[in-house]
This record gives sequence, structure tokens and C-alpha cells, in this order.
Amino acid sequence: MKTLISVLVCAASLLAIRTSAGNLTIDGTLTANSNLTVLSTITLGDEARSNWPFNGYKCVVVPEGSNDVHRGNNLRAAYSTAAILSPSSTNRATVILPPGNYNLNGTDLSLASNYVDLVGLVPCQMTARKTFTDSTGMEHTKTVANVQCPVRIFGAAVSQSAGDVHIESVIISNYAPSVASTNTLLRHVATTLMSSDISYLGEYVDCTGGDRSFGYDSGDNGIVAGGTFIDCVAGSSSFGSRNADGATASGTFIDCTAGNASFGGENSGEASGVFIRCVGGDYCFAGDGGTASGTFIDCTAGTYSFGSDNVLASTARLQHCAAGTGSFGWLEAAHDDFNYDPAGRTVFGSDVDIDGKLNLYGGMDPPYVLLDSATRDSVANRVAREVPPSKQTGAALYWNSETQQLEVYVATRGTYYNLGGNVLATITPPVANDVTVTTSYGIDRTLGTVVSRDTVKAPHWQVKPGYRFNSSTGTFSRSDSSGVLQEVIAQEALELK
Repeated sequence: MKTLISVLVCAASLLAIRTSAGNLTIDGTLTANSNLTVLSTITLGDEARSNWPFNGYKCVVVPEGSNDVHRGNNLRAAYSTAAILSPSSTNRATVILPPGNYNLNGTDLSLASNYVDLVGLVPCQMTARKTFTDSTGMEHTKTVANVQCPVRIFGAAVSQSAGDVHIESVIISNYAPSVASTNTLLRHVATTLMSSDISYLGEYVDCTGGDRSFGYDSGDNGIVAGGTFIDCVAGSSSFGSRNADGATASGTFIDCTAGNASFGGENSGEASGVFIRCVGGDYCFAGDGGTASGTFIDCTAGTYSFGSDNVLASTARLQHCAAGTGSFGWLEAAHDDFNYDPAGRTVFGSDVDIDGKLNLYGGMDPPYVLLDSATRDSVANRVAREVPPSKQTGAALYWNSETQQLEVYVATRGTYYNLGGNVLATITPPVANDVTVTTSYGIDRTLGTVVSRDTVKAPHWQVKPGYRFNSSTGTFSRSDSSGVLQEVIAQEALELK
């Protein structure tokens, strides 16, 4: 085994020593004024360790206290001692916390020195895996909080103003970093409260937090969740969420779980990172009017997620993702298995509801086509409003509910035909004056040529930013100043754009 050389700084006295067959048993406190070399296992209390989580050879063990406040004072003193041991990136100093409660009693523990780490003596696990069933009956697995740790720091904040700090195997009631650093490392850390208005750019593994954790922006501060997050769990408005426009989740998220309005969610945010097997609530992954531009693999969310009422960005890639209504840029493939690749193949694993017109530039191969009942006037008006002039030379097939037969309408002629080609009626074609036609270009995959594609854009009613529509109840709501959803009428929640 590798020799462990530790500098143990503990102020106490040697009470009793017993030795036998090469073993040293201490009933009391060991004071080492020089180096202590351990060639085997050290047992502290009931915990025997041979593989210590030390990041270097300088470490300070927090002495036992007579009560929680005493232990908190000892922790601050141990950190001060470790900070003057000349730590460096290749020779870090570590403050070791034996099991116990550490009450800071109103005075923050300030992590103000680089390369000085905070490590619980006993390795901890803060999360576990749990199988759940989504609204469609599909089974998934998510990471959930399952905090098991005997070291708890409370009574004031653990503030962090130094960037290169590692924290491991502790419960911290209030974690308050004031610096955004890629060198910050948290492993097996459980928190209740995390600082808002600071970007989280480090590495976070097996960590838990409450609401507004891992990067919440209360204003217009450009906060992002840009680090690496593995097996992390948080409450609502977490992992890059914002109270104003533009939250960003740009990091890498693997097996992470959060509540509503997370992962770039809430108020026109952006989810531009990589998300693998992540689970969110409603308005997640750039929901509520946001832009989903990242990579999403095996991710699950609630309603109005993955871009919500905005379109999916051209850079977005989705594989086997599921969400509730109003998701995926309103493509409404919001159920059990959705795959999206603008440059490749998009696969819907369930029903697809599209409020606008579906433009197809290839063939269509369905087992059947169900045509809703329509009238000649309704078809003529919809074609004028939804079909660009360059395509109105084609024929619109519909089921006439009045004549109970299939008919065809050609807009440029204003003429209705039966399937035998006989003229049924002729009208003056209606004109939609409030529409605009835009032209884009694509590549014909068969001929290898550039082709133009016209699209009609007409004003349409949509939910205003900040308002929400429940498709299950047909009601609208908006959060009040306390964050509580209040039902509102449609006239207040909708706008024509």
C-alpha cells in the first residue's frame, strides 16, 4: 500500500497508550508534532480506512468537540490551520471532518484559499436510482435524493470565494459560492440552499440541492449552468433557470433530475448543452418559450418542455425523449418516444398534433388518411390563408360534409371538381391580406439541386410569455409575485402575433 504521510494538527493531550504485537491503540488523542507515517489501516471510532480521500499529503483533522457549536469552532480553526500549510495544485491541503454535527453558530465558514479542500472522513452517497412511470405508462429510471452522510455543517453558510476548492462527503445547509470556477469540485455533497446569481462551471457528482440550485438567475446577470453534472438532484428552477428572459444550461448533464422550470427552463431560456438520461418537471429543457438547441438523449419532462412554444433549433438533436403537451416546439410529439434531427430522420413514437400546416417535400406513405368534414367555403378560405401562391396551382382534396362526397378545389381557378374531373362549382377565390410569404431554400436529395420553398406566415393566437395553458383543463394561469399559479381568462393570456 502507498505510504500516507499526514500532518495532523490537533491540540490535545495523550491520555492512554496500549501496545501489543506491533499494534498501537490510543484511548484519547494523538498529537503529532512532526510527520506521521501510516503503513496500514487507521481506525477512528468505528471507521477503519486504508484508502483515504486525501488530495495530497497535507491534512488537518478537525478535533472532537464537546457539543455542536464547539465542533463548528474547531472546524473554522482547522481550516485556518490548513490554509497556512502552503498548499498548491500538486500538494493540496485537506480538512478532514470526522462524523458529527458542526454548528457554525451564525459565523460563516469562509473557503477563501485555493487548494484547501473540505472532506468528510466517511465516504457518503447522496442519491439513488428509482424507476417511475410517465403519463403514458412508459417506465423510466431517474436519480433521486437519498442522503446518507454522518457529517453535517449548519448554523451559517459555507461561503466560497476561492475557485480551486474540492468538497466531498458532507451535508451543507447553506452553500454560498461567490466565484464561478471550472476548478470547483463537489462530490457527494447535499445542500438545502445554494447561492443564486452565480454560474456553476465546475464538476458536481452525486450532489443534491433544493429549489433554485446549480445556477438560478434572479435578474439579468447572464448566469449559466455550464459545468459537468453527474447524478445530481435539485428542486424547481435549477440547473440554469432564470426569473427574467434567457436562462442557459450549457453544460453536460448525465442522470440528473430537477423540478419544474429547470435545465434552461422558465421565461425564454436556452438548453444548449448535452443532456443524457435527465428528468425534469414542467417547463424544462428550455420550456416556457425557450430554445432547445442542445443534444438530448433518453430525457423526460412534463408539459411545455423542450422548446415549448418556440421551434426546435436547427442544432437540436433528440433521441428517445418524452414530454407532455405543448412540448418539442409545439410539434406535440409529446409522449413516449421522440427523435429529432433536422439533417436526418425525425421519428414520432406516438400521436402527433400540429396546429399549423404540415409541409412535405417528399412522399407520404400512411395506411389510411382521415379527412375531417369541411365545406367549400372553409376549404377556399384555408387554402388562401395557408398555401403560398406558388403552390395554389395544386389541388386540395377534402370531404364535403354537405354533399357527402370527396371533392377537389383548385385555388388559381376558383373551381371545385369531383373525383371524375367534372366541374361542380366556380367562385372568385378569396384573398388573405394579412399574410406574408417567405422563401427559403433546400436541397433536393434525389436530384442534388437547390430548390426554393415558400412558406405562408399569418397572424395567429398564442399564449403570452409568462402565462401557461393547461391542455387537460382548458384553463390559463400565471404566477403571482409569490410564485403561486393564479387562473386568468383567455383574453388576458392570449395575444395575436
